Amino acid sequence: GDILVQRCIDRLSTYFELEDESERVVGYIFARSVACPRTGKQAPLSPNWWLSTEKGSEVAVRVVVERNGQDLDEPAFETAGGLAR
Repeated sequence: GDILVQRCIDRLSTYFELEDESERVVGYIFARSVACPRTGKQAPLSPNWWLSTEKGSEVAVRVVVERNGQDLDEPAFETAGGLAR
């Protein structure tokens, strides 16, 4: 198992830039994607975006397609906590 985990880290870590040295990736989620009919850019498919639905500590993923009024070339993702389900 440790060998497989290290192989995943070696292959995927370049795709997940961390904003802070104290952050670390604890898991990866795979999602199929399709071209957006409006922009033609790749968009992930997911039946839901919840990471945790435990009462009082709900966390979901938010898809970000623009920042500062500018469309992004590819979707970005943020976590959002304290959400009511």
